[in-house]
Amino acid sequence: MHGCSLQLHGLKIPQTPRNRFSVSPNGPILIMDVSFNIPRAGPLSQISVHLISFEAAAWLATGAIGWWKARERSLTLIEILSARKTSLVSTSSFNCAGYREIRKCGSIAGLSAQKGALYRLPEAVESTAVTENPGIDCLRALATGLLCFYSEQLTSSILADIIPYGLLQSEQDDYDLEFDGPIIASVGDWVKAVAAEEDCNNFRQRLLQKASEDSRILDESNITPPSDGDGYNELGLLLGCLRWMVTPLHRRDLLKYPTRSIRVWTTMAVMSQLGFHVSMFLNAVQSKEQYDEILNPPHEDDYPDVVLVTSAVGKTDPWIVTENVYQTLQLRPQIYPLLSIPYAAFGQLQRQYGLVDAAELTDIWKVCFRHAKSAVTMPTLSRGGRVLLNPRSSDYNVYREGHKALIGLWSPHLSRIMRPALDDYLPTVLDGDWSPEAFKEFYDGQRSGKRIYLEDVEVLRNFCRLTSIVLGTIYGACSIALSAQVPDNRTDQLGDEALEVAFSPDVVMGNKPFAWAAKLGSALSGFLEQSEWVGLLLELVTGTEPPQPFNEQPSEGLLGKINPAEKDVFNRTHIRFSDIMGIQANGVFAVSEFVLRPSSDGLTSLLFHVGVGRILDMPIDQSGCVRSSLREKSAVDLNLNPEPELCRLSFDSYSSDDSSMRIDAEPYWRNDPQRICFAVRRDGALLATLSIVNVLEKILACDVKCTCDRPPHEVPVPRSERWHNVTVNQFHQNSIPEPPKAGISFRDRDRILVNVGGNEVGRIYAAGILVCRKMVICRDCISCALEAARKGKNNLSAGGTVLIVG
Repeated sequence: MHGCSLQLHGLKIPQTPRNRFSVSPNGPILIMDVSFNIPRAGPLSQISVHLISFEAAAWLATGAIGWWKARERSLTLIEILSARKTSLVSTSSFNCAGYREIRKCGSIAGLSAQKGALYRLPEAVESTAVTENPGIDCLRALATGLLCFYSEQLTSSILADIIPYGLLQSEQDDYDLEFDGPIIASVGDWVKAVAAEEDCNNFRQRLLQKASEDSRILDESNITPPSDGDGYNELGLLLGCLRWMVTPLHRRDLLKYPTRSIRVWTTMAVMSQLGFHVSMFLNAVQSKEQYDEILNPPHEDDYPDVVLVTSAVGKTDPWIVTENVYQTLQLRPQIYPLLSIPYAAFGQLQRQYGLVDAAELTDIWKVCFRHAKSAVTMPTLSRGGRVLLNPRSSDYNVYREGHKALIGLWSPHLSRIMRPALDDYLPTVLDGDWSPEAFKEFYDGQRSGKRIYLEDVEVLRNFCRLTSIVLGTIYGACSIALSAQVPDNRTDQLGDEALEVAFSPDVVMGNKPFAWAAKLGSALSGFLEQSEWVGLLLELVTGTEPPQPFNEQPSEGLLGKINPAEKDVFNRTHIRFSDIMGIQANGVFAVSEFVLRPSSDGLTSLLFHVGVGRILDMPIDQSGCVRSSLREKSAVDLNLNPEPELCRLSFDSYSSDDSSMRIDAEPYWRNDPQRICFAVRRDGALLATLSIVNVLEKILACDVKCTCDRPPHEVPVPRSERWHNVTVNQFHQNSIPEPPKAGISFRDRDRILVNVGGNEVGRIYAAGILVCRKMVICRDCISCALEAARKGKNNLSAGGTVLIVG
């Protein structure tokens, strides 16, 4: 059996002669329950098996929001339809055998958080794309093709129309199925599960590459396809063509299907690869003669073609659906290498308008990307708890008033880093088609659906040029906070050329660049909240805006409420932090460095690691977010000397390398497995579970830097202040009951000194576990720590005062 592999809830595990296992089928679901004693477990051995067991991996895969749910949800859909005396069937215009053969191509990559980085695990997840049910396979092919271009919600809406039209068979001839709420909800749940797989399957790239090659042939015909946003019923056009596609060949009233929508044509180009009996006519029809020759009448032996008609030379889209579906088709984000974004963005503009030089705009974007990345320092936090991107030099500051006014349409604060770009690509004097008034009038006209006329061409070109400058600046400045996954067979991370993100070309002429520019401008001036910075980065890399603004996410904060920030360092956490530590969307996963590399440097929470694939060892919620557990209010008392006599606080600067303690992010099994926490262990034994967002808030609020020229090693204190020396070991002494609590408290009148001896895990552990009124974290100086504690006003909660030094 050497070399074969088993499937544990969708995870591939190779067998070796040393493996010992037993296998038992689990009913008709065809999922195998496997018991293992595997010293080398393939991909699973790479997923922190010292912390996450095989049972935990199976739970993450098949739990409430697991990634391996499509098969289970397809069976649910079948059962619901069966209860209605109806079954899901494949249309005769679908080649099921051909579909199953082509699905042998492609693999689903997994991602694992290890050694402070994201590692890619190729072929880590088993696909559910092929079943033994032709009806499910036909529906899966439809969903796979639609999800290449459209959102889960739109795909579900389309399938709710196509399924009852051509994929159902009733057990009773006179029975008319009502496709209502429960069925629609089941279809929606199934589509979400399918999307979770297909987003991370490189099979999609194969489909899109072939469709792109077909589209390129149209481009070489020197034609300009019509704009898909000019007001007609795009969704109705797509539904009509899909209905024609699933109709059996002998029932179609025409073999050639003319359409005026490039997006309908491209969608059908993908469907033709998935086993449906359609093909693409690769020459666009631009004249009456061409139209008559190709479409009137079709020859009996012709294979059914979808034909793109780009001129008003004859009837198109004969099966258009007009009932309550008037809607344009917005493309979902696709995965691109970061440095390939301008090719996608401006290539579409060139195809759409025909008057834009995509090569020029791409070169501008890349130059501005490099300018912006070199213009800013790593993000930090201002005294008020806001994110600050500092320009490296005043030489980047725009000084021409005309340039300032023009860039002010996006954000006036961007002028702090855009001088090189604007000097290179904008004229010195801005008037006429370069004036801010002309830009604003043009943009407002586009938002209202106004067509572009000859007199608008020059403004269009200038507007696109400046949009390219702004987008290159945004991605360049923000990329300083992004790190790529570790590639296959490597141990080190690469630079921008390895970073892949999800991006939709539709955003270029929309509102998004303005919103992103406003946030980046706020960061350049130190006005952006930490939660908004996180939201900006996650949207740039996943192409998805969070369902709720990050600065409105539920988080108690240290005080349980939001108060205005003051100058005092202790009030920085009165700005509430987001409990969102990462996100999975559109095949891209991003997670905070603070989660991957737990540290007492809270600024790592402003940095993110990005990978393409499905995260295997962290839970995500219904919106795709990785969320921290919130602070627990329960705590146990720390045993202290009732009559302390300490009169000097000493600081030993020795280094304590306690390798037996470690801290990792993992599901919060005890209270909410859909959230993550910091689990602290010693020699494998669990000591405590800590709220990540609570630890982060404490570190950022309570960290104090030494200002002494020569830091003293000890300071005198009056005995009346009731100081105690406490070691980290006392936090998990035998007197503290199990299970481990999230907090340890002590009396208000007591003060404790914790010397962690330079141990990072001990510092985080102490900050997270102690419940107190005041806390100061100072690595270098006992004097500065004591002074900060006496002056500070950070009333975190009830309890005494804590100094964490070393």
